[in-house]
Amino acid sequence: MKDRENYLETLYQAEEVLTNVGNEYTLSLVNSRLSEEYKRAQDYDKALFYMNKTLEYGEKSGAHSVTTVALHGIGSVYYDLHDYATALDYFRKAEKAALNQKILLKPIFRDYILLFGRLNEPDSVEKYVYAYQALNDSLVSEKTIQAVADLQAKYDSEKQEKEIAILNLENEKIEHELDQLSQKNQIDLLNYRQSRIENENFRQSIELAKVEQESQKSRIEVLILNEEIHKQALEHEKKIQRLMYIGFVIIFLALLVTTYSLSLWYRNKKKKEEAQLKQTAAELSRQLMETHMKALNFQLNPHFIFNCVQTVEYLLKESRTEESMDSLKKLSNLIRLMLESMSKKEISLEQELKIVRLYMDLEKKRYIMSFNYTIKVDDTLDPEATLVPPLILQPFVENSIKHGFAGRDKGNEILITIHPEHNNLLCEITDNGVGFFAGRQAKAPVSGYKKESLGLKLIRDRLNVINQMNNTCSSFTIVDLLTEDNKTKGTRVSLYLPYISAA
Repeated sequence: MKDRENYLETLYQAEEVLTNVGNEYTLSLVNSRLSEEYKRAQDYDKALFYMNKTLEYGEKSGAHSVTTVALHGIGSVYYDLHDYATALDYFRKAEKAALNQKILLKPIFRDYILLFGRLNEPDSVEKYVYAYQALNDSLVSEKTIQAVADLQAKYDSEKQEKEIAILNLENEKIEHELDQLSQKNQIDLLNYRQSRIENENFRQSIELAKVEQESQKSRIEVLILNEEIHKQALEHEKKIQRLMYIGFVIIFLALLVTTYSLSLWYRNKKKKEEAQLKQTAAELSRQLMETHMKALNFQLNPHFIFNCVQTVEYLLKESRTEESMDSLKKLSNLIRLMLESMSKKEISLEQELKIVRLYMDLEKKRYIMSFNYTIKVDDTLDPEATLVPPLILQPFVENSIKHGFAGRDKGNEILITIHPEHNNLLCEITDNGVGFFAGRQAKAPVSGYKKESLGLKLIRDRLNVINQMNNTCSSFTIVDLLTEDNKTKGTRVSLYLPYISAA
């Protein structure tokens, strides 16, 4: 403990002296030593402080080895702090700064192995174990090659000296045959040197064998470490597979229960909705039938039938037998078609127009005033396949005849046009009478006026029921047509029905 305190005191003194003299390189080495001492003492804040000072010098001076050592040292401190993500970041920076200097990369690779072991990443551990082994073998090979080169140079030098010595001895023997004793001594000296060379070669061979033995020992340790890592990886994989199987079973059971619960809920909801829909449909059908019956009672009023019979009687008295028979036949057909239509939700447009034609033909016979009618159906429509509510047009035609043409003897016209518009069927009934609103203001209420109002109300009620049943927007509007000097020249009814095709 005392020796460490003395060592730290010496380092502080060296730091102060080097700071004063401006020797930054040596100062960086001292800071590195101080960081290592504080790391051993687990004072990590001071360890990081001094290692960062070393890093500042390395980056400023461009000394890659200093920068590499500093970055590696900072990463080691964070490793001891268990901040493995930050440690990994600094190790990668140190590896990049090492610029493939093997002596600097070796401790970095060793710490990679420890770090990825902590992170439980066996693949990365295996990768850097092989990298560390390859780097270690490379360093050993370089040392071996250098040692062999040194031995070869030394051997060549000694061999050259021997050859020179032998030549000298031969020359001396020729020149000084008497100096045999001296020559023998020289030969003994050379033999002695040769023995030393052989002894040196043998010693170096032993050292090389020791190096090879250490290398083999390192390989064995790496293999043992790899085997342990592989074993841990297999155990980890089995554990993950067990957890995945358990999780899959739990999820499957949860999905099964959820699906069954949702199925029961949906089935109960569907039954309730079906019951509610059936109840709503029954109520709407009942309302529609009541509305139909009210409309039929209104349209087939006794007054209309009595007038038609009177018209037939009048024609018979006038001996207009064919006309009376024709009128009677049309009345019979009209009543039959109306009664048939009232039992249906929709009838064909062809049948609806047939009812309107029969009605207008009978009305022309009843009234003294004459009127003409025209019916135009768009070419794109198929009257037999297009469906409309039964007896929907007749009340509007009746209003035109009874009220629009009141007090007019001739020149009366009714135009019925039918054509598709977007998703609707637009039916327009136009007359050139006194006008709907103008006629109501000019006349006091008379017999039949309330029936007309009731007829329009029944149509509106029928359209409301149809809209509820089919989720549509059926409606009608009545407007008076005006001349340029703002005088009434007729009435137009615009009836919007859902476009339904039986095709």
